[in-house]
Amino acid sequence: MNILIVDDERFQHDELATVIEAVSPGNEYSFASSYDEALERLAERPVDVAFLDVEMPGGGGLELAREFRRLNPSLNIIMATAYSEYA
Repeated sequence: MNILIVDDERFQHDELATVIEAVSPGNEYSFASSYDEALERLAERPVDVAFLDVEMPGGGGLELAREFRRLNPSLNIIMATAYSEYA
């Protein structure tokens, strides 16, 4: 499975990939730290699942989810955040 992790906190990339790998080994990962970088990664290769941070530089995760859905309607999107107001 191809997984894209988008979070402006780079340490979260490895943390989330480690958790995912523990329950579903053998995935391929790509990472992005901003809205624009995430769009670049999606254009580079197909993605099965995208984990998106709610707030990040260049645009929020909710806006990014809408754009991802427009570009790839079958993409599975999971929102991830440490902000309690979004939980």
